[in-house]
Amino acid sequence: MVVIPFIEEGRRVVSGVGLYLFGVAEKASCFWIKAKSILCCALSKKEFNRISACKSTMEMWEKLRITYEGSDKVRETRIDILVAQYERFQMQSGESITQMYSRFTDITNGLAGLGKPMISKTW
Repeated sequence: MVVIPFIEEGRRVVSGVGLYLFGVAEKASCFWIKAKSILCCALSKKEFNRISACKSTMEMWEKLRITYEGSDKVRETRIDILVAQYERFQMQSGESITQMYSRFTDITNGLAGLGKPMISKTW
């Protein structure tokens, strides 16, 4: 490991190994602050109120994940329902091809969003 005696970083001068550790910690802190800011700005007022009391970005993300994706059991149930719809899929009477394709896309996108893509793109 190379130890740099003094390096000017912005207006601060830090020495040795402390520079490396301080720089990494400072960059990580900035990263998490930006992530928290992006999450808060992208949410509706209702969603923001739901996560505003969270102390960390990870806690915010986990609360949003549980809210929209559900627990593992809920996720598995959703997957089972969509797989059953996929397996029984057929054109309904009076349905146009565009409507059928839209319904099929909803099923496959729902499965892909839950981490179980049904269509592989290996051509």
